[in-house]
Amino acid sequence: MKLTRSWAIFLGLSLLVPAVTIHAGDWGMGQANGGLPHPSMFRPISTPAQEISTLAVFVLGVTTAIFVIVSALLTYSMVRFRARPGDGSEPPQLYGSAPVEFAWTAVPVLIVFVLILTTARSVYTVQAARRPPRSVAVRVVGHQWWWEFQYPELGIVTANELHVPLSDPRVVVDPRDQWDRWVATQREVAIEDTSVASGRDVFASTACVNCHVVRGVGANGRFGPDLTHLMSREALAAGAALNTTDNLKAWI
Repeated sequence: MKLTRSWAIFLGLSLLVPAVTIHAGDWGMGQANGGLPHPSMFRPISTPAQEISTLAVFVLGVTTAIFVIVSALLTYSMVRFRARPGDGSEPPQLYGSAPVEFAWTAVPVLIVFVLILTTARSVYTVQAARRPPRSVAVRVVGHQWWWEFQYPELGIVTANELHVPLSDPRVVVDPRDQWDRWVATQREVAIEDTSVASGRDVFASTACVNCHVVRGVGANGRFGPDLTHLMSREALAAGAALNTTDNLKAWI
C-alpha cells in the first residue's frame, strides 16, 4: 500500500506530537519539577479573577446559545425548503418583512446591550474594590514568559514569586519575622563573591545586561526578570521548574 504525501506528513506529525508534549511538560529539567503547582486559567483564585471568569463564562454561554440557535435555524431551512426531485417550479419571491427585519435588528442590539451592562459591572467591581487595611501593595506585571512583582511602598522588584506576610490570605506567605528579613534582604544589592567573579564578568560583558537588572553590577535592563536575588527564589520560568543549579543551566 502506498501512502500519499499528505498522509505521510499526517502520520509523521502524529508520532512527533507525543514526544514534543512530553519534552515540553518536563522542560528538559528532570522529574523533580513534578512537585511544582502549575497555574491554570480555569481555576481563578483572586477576587478579580473570579469576576472576570464569571463574565467570560456568561459571554461564552451567550455566544454558544446564539451559535446553536442559528445553526438549528439554518439546518431547518435547508431541510424544510430543499429542492424536491422533479420540482422545477420557482419558489415564491418575498421582498421585505417588517417583523423579520425588526427581529434581526432588535435582538442583536439587545444582546450587545446586555453584554455591555455585564462587562461594565465586572469592570466596576474589579476597579472599585477597596484595599484592606494594613495590606501590602503589590503591582503585578505579566510579561510574555514571566511575572514581575513590584512592591512600590517597599522599593522591591522581584520575579515569578509573590511574597506576602502571614496575616494576609494569599499565594506565598511568610511569618512576620521571616517577612521582615525577606524585605531587608531584597532591598540589598548583589553580594560581591570572588568565587563567581568569572560568571559576573560574562554577564556584565554580554547582552544579558540589556534585558536584566542586577543591582550593584550596573545591569539596568527592563525587559527580563530582576535577577538581583535570583537564587533566593524557589522556581524558574514563571514556576515551570525548580530553581536548582542544573535546572538553571538547562534554562539558560
